[in-house]
Amino acid sequence: MKNQSSHITVIGAGYVGLITAVAFAKFGHRVTCIDIDGKKIAKLRRGVVPIHEPGVKELLKKGLAEKHLFFTTHYEDAFAVHHPQFVFLCVGTPPRRNGSADLSYLEDAARAIARHMTRPTAIIIKSTVPVGTGRQIQRVMSRFTKMPCTLVSNPEFLREGKALYDFMYPDKIVIGSDDKKTLDEVSRLYAVFKKPIFKTTLETSELAKYAQNAFLATEISFVNTLAELAERCNADVRTIVASLKLDKRIGPNAYLAPGPGYGGSCFPKDVKALIHFGKKAGVHAPVLLESVERVNNKRPGAMIKKAESMLGSCKGKRVTFLGIAFKAGTDDVRFSPAVALARAFISRGAKLSIYDPMALGGAQKVLGTQVSYARNAYGALKSSELLVLATEWPEFGRLEFGHIKRIMKTPNILDVRNFLPAEKLQNLGFNYLGVGIPYLRGMHASWLKILAKDARKLKKLSTHELRQLKEGLEVLGEQSQLIPELQEV
Repeated sequence: MKNQSSHITVIGAGYVGLITAVAFAKFGHRVTCIDIDGKKIAKLRRGVVPIHEPGVKELLKKGLAEKHLFFTTHYEDAFAVHHPQFVFLCVGTPPRRNGSADLSYLEDAARAIARHMTRPTAIIIKSTVPVGTGRQIQRVMSRFTKMPCTLVSNPEFLREGKALYDFMYPDKIVIGSDDKKTLDEVSRLYAVFKKPIFKTTLETSELAKYAQNAFLATEISFVNTLAELAERCNADVRTIVASLKLDKRIGPNAYLAPGPGYGGSCFPKDVKALIHFGKKAGVHAPVLLESVERVNNKRPGAMIKKAESMLGSCKGKRVTFLGIAFKAGTDDVRFSPAVALARAFISRGAKLSIYDPMALGGAQKVLGTQVSYARNAYGALKSSELLVLATEWPEFGRLEFGHIKRIMKTPNILDVRNFLPAEKLQNLGFNYLGVGIPYLRGMHASWLKILAKDARKLKKLSTHELRQLKEGLEVLGEQSQLIPELQEV
C-alpha cells in the first residue's frame, strides 16, 4: 500500500502509543516514539514488547530493521533531528477520586512539545480526554511557544487483545479540529485504511469516544440486570441474549455477555469521567450512567452470594480462580472484575489460589501475598472446594474435567462468564452455577438431595424454586422422605 511518507512523533509507548507507532511505521512513515520510562524504551529498542498484544512484536522488529521506527526518552531526538509534521499524544489520563480525568500527564507532554517544536505541527490527541481538553491544551502550549500548532482530536477505538487488528481494520476514523487544512492532512494519513472518516469539531470528536464506551458499558450492565431477573423467574438469559442478537437493531456483536461486570483500562474510568462531565454540564445523562456504574459495582457481591449458596460460608474455604485478567486475550488486570471478585472472597476469609496464562505478573502486583499463584490449572485446583471461572481463556474450555472432579475436595463450579458447558458439567456430577441460568435445571441428582436436606439453603430459595425442587425430588422418588421438610419452610 503506497502512501506519502511523513515524519511522525508519538508521545507515550503504552497500549495506544505503541500500536500507533508500529502501525504507521508499517506504512513507511518515519516514527519516533517518546516515553519517560527508560527501561521500557530500552526493551523496545531491542524488539521486546512490554504488553501482550498479537502482531505487535513482528511489526516492532520490522520497523526497527527497516529504520522506520525509533524510540527515545528525549524530546530533542524527535524534534531537533526529525522535525515531525504530526505529533500523536498517547499518554494516560487516569481517573481522579471524584471521577474526573487527570490531565497532568497530557499537560506535561504538551509543555515539552511546545518547548521543542521547530516547525508548524499538528498536535493530535489520541488519549481519551473530556470535552474541552483540546482547547485547554492549546492554551497551555501557547504559553511556551510562538510556533503555530493546531490541536486535533483523534480518539482511538481499540480493544485490548485485538488492538493492532482494530487499528489496521477500523470501523471508522474520527478527526476533530477547527482547521480544515489540518483536518485534510490528518485524513490523508488514514486514507490507506479506506474506511469512513468523520471530519468534525474538537468537541464532537472528544465526546464520540466517551459516547461509545459509555454505551458499551450500558449494554453490559443491562444484560447483568437481565441475568438477575432471569434467575428470579426461572428464565435462561443465554436464550434471551441469543434472541436479542438476532434483532437487526441490536446485532450479533452487541456487548450482551452476562458476567462479573465490565473492567479494563477504559470503561470504568470513561463512565466516571462522563458522569463527572455531565454533572458539570447540568444534563440528565449522569442519572442513567450512575445506574450503569451502580449495577457494575454490585456484581462482585452478587457473585459472592452464589458462592455462599454452595459453600455456606467462604471463611477458610479453598477457592480457585481460573483467570484474573479483565478479559481473555490480554494480560491487563486494571479494574479487572476478576480482581474485584478475588478481593471480595479474601475479605470473607477464603483461601485463594489463582492461575492465569498471561496475567499472573499483574495479579501479583495488585494482590501480593494475599493469594497463592499456580503454574497450571490442575495445580491450582488440587483440594479446592470451589472453582471460579473468572476469565474466559479458550484453554479453560479444553481442561479435563473428569480429572478435575477427582482432584477437587468438593466439585463446585461458579462460572461467572457462562463459558463452560453447564449441562455437561452437571452430568459429570459438578454443582454448577452460571449467571442468569435457572438455578436447579439439570442439577445432578446427588446435589438435589444435598440441597433438599440443608434447611439453611432452603430458606434462601424462592417459592418458585422450592416448587421446582419438589418436582425434581418427586422424579427421583424421594417425595416420602423429603417433602415434609419442604412444606415446613
